[in-house]
Amino acid sequence: MSKLAIMFNTCDKFNDLWPLFFECLDRFWKPKYDIYVNSETIDYKNENYNIINIHPNNNISWSDRLYNCVNKIDSEYIICIEDECLIEEKVNIEYIDQAVNMMDNNNNIACIHFMHIPGEKFDDESNLPFVKRKYNYRNLITQQVCIWRKNKWLKYIKNNENPWEYECLGSARGVIGNDEFYSVKDDLADVVVYGYGFIVYRGCFMKEELERLEQKLSLKFDKSARAIKTKDEIERNTNIDLWFYNRLRIKKRIILFKKFVCGMFNK
Repeated sequence: MSKLAIMFNTCDKFNDLWPLFFECLDRFWKPKYDIYVNSETIDYKNENYNIINIHPNNNISWSDRLYNCVNKIDSEYIICIEDECLIEEKVNIEYIDQAVNMMDNNNNIACIHFMHIPGEKFDDESNLPFVKRKYNYRNLITQQVCIWRKNKWLKYIKNNENPWEYECLGSARGVIGNDEFYSVKDDLADVVVYGYGFIVYRGCFMKEELERLEQKLSLKFDKSARAIKTKDEIERNTNIDLWFYNRLRIKKRIILFKKFVCGMFNK
């Protein structure tokens, strides 16, 4: 059993991106780890990698499917990469090795992001390019490329959540306990360089990102897979579900209140 594996977190409707993802992986990384593909029903094969397809037994929620895949991975550490994260520059393998060593030497580390994540950081720079992040309820946990300690990751994945609930409520859960979260220092280069997953934005190809990646990497996108719109068009035409976001805020405050109450009793 390898200490480290990669989870390619995706879904059937994004299968048009899979060949492009692995084309970029070939060009800029060529990792030797097992790659677990988390999708609903469609298998993916690639002769350059040991691909392990993971599917749920039935139609379950986004977070339940994520938990199912993570739980089936036998490695202690898991690099999570979303299907929209098309790598576009050479990956700094030495810093990935450094992240693994950090986790080996500090059992409190739950997750290390391989790029900049907004929010306050601690002043300690002993692990550059990585710095410890201060608690932030919005983005302590994100779907950007990162390495997780498997047994801690499973704590943050709850039943019947969508990706936005997972990020927001999972970040609120991050204040509970002694888990530590790291990301790349803001003024240093990302360890894994990509467009932060904006190639598909709210279900549409973002025109600006599509054209940028076509020009930079000469990628051939299946433009029939989804609508192509500018960022402004997507945001203007996307309805904001205020009830959903208000419910999310209430759930987050309940989590934080429980932490406050537990802290009072533990004094």
